[in-house]
Amino acid sequence: MAASYNYIGNINSNLGNYEDAIRYYRLTQHICKELDRKKGMGASYYNIGIIHYELNNFEAALESHLTALKLNNETGIKELICASHNYTGKVYAALGNYQEALKYQSQAIIIGQELGDKRRLGIAHTGIGATYHLLGDYKNANDNLVKALLLGREMGEKTIIKDALFTLVEVCKKNGAFEQALEYFTEYHQVQNQISNEAVQKQLTMLNFQHSMEVKEKESALLKEKNEEIQRYLHKLEISNNELKQFAHVAAHDLREPLRMISSYIMLLDQSIGGNLSDTQKKFIGFAIDGSKRMEQLIEDMLRLAKVDTEPKTESIELTSVINEIKLNLETLMKEKGARLEIADELPVIKADRTQMLQLFQNIIGNGIKYNESAEPAIQIKHHVEGSEFSISIADNGIGIPVESREKAFQIFQRVPTAKKYSGSGIGLAICKKIVDSMGGKIWVEDNPGGGTVFHISFNNVLVTQST
Repeated sequence: MAASYNYIGNINSNLGNYEDAIRYYRLTQHICKELDRKKGMGASYYNIGIIHYELNNFEAALESHLTALKLNNETGIKELICASHNYTGKVYAALGNYQEALKYQSQAIIIGQELGDKRRLGIAHTGIGATYHLLGDYKNANDNLVKALLLGREMGEKTIIKDALFTLVEVCKKNGAFEQALEYFTEYHQVQNQISNEAVQKQLTMLNFQHSMEVKEKESALLKEKNEEIQRYLHKLEISNNELKQFAHVAAHDLREPLRMISSYIMLLDQSIGGNLSDTQKKFIGFAIDGSKRMEQLIEDMLRLAKVDTEPKTESIELTSVINEIKLNLETLMKEKGARLEIADELPVIKADRTQMLQLFQNIIGNGIKYNESAEPAIQIKHHVEGSEFSISIADNGIGIPVESREKAFQIFQRVPTAKKYSGSGIGLAICKKIVDSMGGKIWVEDNPGGGTVFHISFNNVLVTQST
């Protein structure tokens, strides 16, 4: 029971539900105290201390970590003792008591060396390096942070690499080593992007799982009485609120990291400027502008992806009018590329969400024009009706998609090799697939015999009227 409470506390902590997390950790403490399980008590105090630290309640964090250290010392488990020393030092540093911080962090390094535990050593060197930086001892800060960085690279521990690089950038700036700061920050940005993408992928997987569970519950609930229908609606609201909170947590903590690039590069430029702009300073400005644009596009695409399953407004829509609206939206791009868009015949009226149909077809048509090196980019749309099945094809004469990359092309953040020289977030086709999947349809890619790509989409039971 204590282990279950602790695990539930960890889940709530990861989701940012700190009050619930602390409540479950307290329940763990209560049971472990009855059983005289000092290891479990020490772990729960340690976890509560981390939450207080994240909330900037440093005095409460210190009290919890000192208690955790005392209990861990009594168990004699060096791995736990090392972790407690490291975090206690981190809290002292946040409180401005750097000497106490160094004392505990130095002990964490000693224990880590005794254990031969590279991961704990990497964390300890990162912590003590950050403390030396706050003290203004940039030599010791640099030495420890470089050790942490090397250990992180050796183990492939991205979090250690990221934390070490973040402080190394500041240390180099203070030492006037702006070129080195730029190298470290470029690597930091790459690692942070990898961590952010992994976190977003996990988050989307969880949201898809929750959506699947909601659909199943909804189907079974149709057989229940009216009062159960009210409970089902409340449950749906709860899930929707949790999804919104989880997505907001990802957006606030992970997607905002690239925006830090802008301020950091501009700060580097400001500190290194000395008259007219040098080539390096111009490079800084370019990085800042590029980072801002990519981040804006990434956030916009992520929000579009998250909204696909959110209460679609099914109505009768004329696909021809949808295509005409897309022509207006892409008018500038089409003129710039000299592109033409052809519809073989009048498209039918279908039951669907108009906004989603605009997203679906504009992503595919826009890609066909954007990823196109022909002298005259051409998009051709055809459709076919057979019984209750409606299929539509969108052909282009662009750069094409290799056979081995076609399945990955519809996955989030996956970009095909032929498109890597073009800007993009790697989310557009993932949005298309999610829209089609939500309508029970299919989408796939084939070669265009004349060169380029043909996107095929098929739906069942969506037709309202059929053109003659």
